Amino acid sequence: MKHTIDTLRHGAKAPDGNLSELGQEQARNKGDEYFQRFVESPPGTLFFILPSNVSRAIDTGKGIEDRLRELIVDHSDMHVLSIQEDDWEQRVNELPEDKFIITDLHGTRQFGLGKDMQYVKPFQDYTRMLGGEELSAITTWVAWQDELEEWKAKAKEMYPEIDPDCLHPESFVQTPEEQAIKYIMSARRMAEIANKHFPDRPYIHVQAGHNTADLTALALSGQDISANNLQEFMGGKGRDFVESSSLEFNDEETTFKFRGKEYVMTETIDEVIERLRKASDRRKKEWKIDGSF
Repeated sequence: MKHTIDTLRHGAKAPDGNLSELGQEQARNKGDEYFQRFVESPPGTLFFILPSNVSRAIDTGKGIEDRLRELIVDHSDMHVLSIQEDDWEQRVNELPEDKFIITDLHGTRQFGLGKDMQYVKPFQDYTRMLGGEELSAITTWVAWQDELEEWKAKAKEMYPEIDPDCLHPESFVQTPEEQAIKYIMSARRMAEIANKHFPDRPYIHVQAGHNTADLTALALSGQDISANNLQEFMGGKGRDFVESSSLEFNDEETTFKFRGKEYVMTETIDEVIERLRKASDRRKKEWKIDGSF
């Protein structure tokens, strides 16, 4: 049985941070893409989106749901159910061969915004400093001490107006491994819920989040989070709006897919999390920050 967890960046944002008209169009187009996958999925497939608690991610998810709602009208074996309906679970179980789009999941702060998201302000500050390039801000965040001078020199070439000595990874306080773990833990939790209530049904679960999902993608590809690994993995180009990666589970193996490449995982999800926790502890020692994750 095949289960898929997609991690999706929200659509383009307006100057106020909300989803722009272009972002709304991107969400609809992504809905077309997911509809095709839904059509090709096995009987009984469930589809659901869990957005972050940030409005542009929530609206991206709703845009995809609304488009799917339009596209399934001529398919008698496809239905839309809101999780807010009291009998939604019963209705799903009554039709084991039909496909369901489960809507209206509340936005989560797990990979969104919350008081403990200490990386957000430094991330925004570095993005502004580094020409609006979010991948450069993330690269600053993930640079280990033995990579920092090389990254400073490269950043100076890319952005001649900056003082590279102003780049301090420790200013993020929260480690990139901690953020990657949050995406993975959220996905695992949703998988546990789906498997508990619908153990015999395949599903497509979409996390509508942010470009910090690149950290998770790097970890799931089997690599450690570092500046050099991130730049090579991303090809020097950050995740586009509504660009997604996929983690696919079947009875034989777990595969991670991103930008046309496939990585057969040799670690379990628990092993990935443990690797990230150990790396986070090492990074905190390097940053001279107390506490482990």
